[in-house]
Amino acid sequence: MRDKIFSFFKEYALEKTISFIAVVLLILNPQKAYWGLRNATLIYLNLLFVIISAALLASLISEAIPKEVIKKLLERESGVKGVLISYHRNLNSRASLHLLSAF
Repeated sequence: MRDKIFSFFKEYALEKTISFIAVVLLILNPQKAYWGLRNATLIYLNLLFVIISAALLASLISEAIPKEVIKKLLERESGVKGVLISYHRNLNSRASLHLLSAF
């Protein structure tokens, strides 16, 4: 058990350092920490609808369109048509990678 604890701290040195710095800054300036947490919470709540909508849309796409169709349209051997579809999809959607990550 003791080896697992030490290996955890060895493997996650960067995360441990960042957490330590965050705690020190929280102690030194609690008003800024409160302001940052409040703003982060408000941003998350504003984006929550978008996150839920994107997850729902991704699940609908993954159920409605077979994987073979997506692969056929977007794989390297699809030629010019696949390149144009991929290019158009990436231009018009900032979240295209996240929406199609279900495939």
